[in-house]
Amino acid sequence: MVPPLVQKFLPIFNFFIASTALGFQVTVLYPWHNQLEKDFNGLQHQQETKLHEYHELRMQNIKNIEAYLSKLTLDQCEKELEIEEERIEEFILQFPPSLSTFEEALHDAYIPGIVAIVINRNDILYNQAIGYHSPIISNERQSMDSEKSVFVLASISKTFVSVAVMQLVESKQLNLDTDINSYLSSVMKIIHPLHSTIPITLRHLLSHTAGIKSNFEEELKHYQPTDDFLKSNLSETISKYLSNKFNWSSQSPGNITEYSNIGISLAALIVELVTHTTFEQYVQDRILKHLGIYEHEAGYRISNFENRKEDLVEHYIYNASWLEQFHQLVPQLNIVQAKNSSDWLYVPHYGAKDYPAGSLRMSAHSLAIFLQSFLNDFPTLLQNSSSVDEMLRIVRHKDSDVDYGLVWNWRRINGRYLVGHRGAVPGVTNIMMANEKRTLGVIILSNGDITKNDDQAKRVYETIINIMSKLFDYFEK
Repeated sequence: MVPPLVQKFLPIFNFFIASTALGFQVTVLYPWHNQLEKDFNGLQHQQETKLHEYHELRMQNIKNIEAYLSKLTLDQCEKELEIEEERIEEFILQFPPSLSTFEEALHDAYIPGIVAIVINRNDILYNQAIGYHSPIISNERQSMDSEKSVFVLASISKTFVSVAVMQLVESKQLNLDTDINSYLSSVMKIIHPLHSTIPITLRHLLSHTAGIKSNFEEELKHYQPTDDFLKSNLSETISKYLSNKFNWSSQSPGNITEYSNIGISLAALIVELVTHTTFEQYVQDRILKHLGIYEHEAGYRISNFENRKEDLVEHYIYNASWLEQFHQLVPQLNIVQAKNSSDWLYVPHYGAKDYPAGSLRMSAHSLAIFLQSFLNDFPTLLQNSSSVDEMLRIVRHKDSDVDYGLVWNWRRINGRYLVGHRGAVPGVTNIMMANEKRTLGVIILSNGDITKNDDQAKRVYETIINIMSKLFDYFEK
């Protein structure tokens, strides 16, 4: 209960508090609110003024552009567009080609995976592994790896034959311009059936100018499952092929260029006969080991990789409708329709009787060591840079996009003059090229297929070439 005295003064106290609050509101809050409203109106006016000025400036810029464009001729417009396109291209070239760009291109071309490496004389500048060892037909797929994934090099293998021959030329055991029969007398004698008086030389063999033709159907018989090629004798394989007069050109040695796997294998056989060792062992001892590449990292036999079979890149061919034709062409390879797929064919691992021409296996990283050595004139393999000059000297100029030195060939690709080699066998498409000054090299190894020579094959090849060109574009600039 409130005391009477407090009850007497409580109304007076309440009146005092209310009067004080009203005074604070009238003398403080009202003036402050009016000032805030005034300041806000001022800011709003400034913003409207700025927006109006920006709009006027924008409209004036548009009028200036319209006036400028109205003075341009069509040629001037095209020139302006070209300048702008160059600016955009220069901007894009500031960045390495993106993996997403490559992945989309590979998917569209039905290439399961690639490894791409760019080198100069001292370093690896770019190293990317994209995709898988097999198509998207299984959840258990092996990812591409530049150091682990082992590819068949296909015809890139031929460059090792050239190096082997030049090593023996330097040691005076071979001569590029001597009749090859002086080295073959113990096993066979090779004479052009239509030009018996013109000797065939190692220079002819290595530059594809010996007059030996490519017989596609007969050469397909050289493919053998797994390591069955070891059951064959290299000299017998070559002798049988060359005994068929239809495998010879009508032109004399030195006067025609005919790409020949057998010609390169014959050069490898001569290396065997002179050194008294198998060619595959010669490559291991005299080339690969000197580059720091050992038997479990590279070789012609699948058994070289017995303890790392999962690293062997699988061979697949897109378009299962070709199955019957492959059964007719290469029944010995046991090509089948891939499991879990109606679109892909599976090609079990295989070798070839003429193995020096296309059966060497290694990773892209190991091949990069070889190519980098090439950029530096093979310092651990050859004694003289003049030997490299000899390999690269064009033997016979012809009216085409390719000219051959000693195996190494020069090609004009997308405006560039490149030197190196390509390679393709069922389920594999590869390229290894250096620029003209040999300051930059690009390697692309893939499990794309171009053996069918149809639109799909063309798409695969163009994809590989475009990727290579983009890498040269970026790293040369």
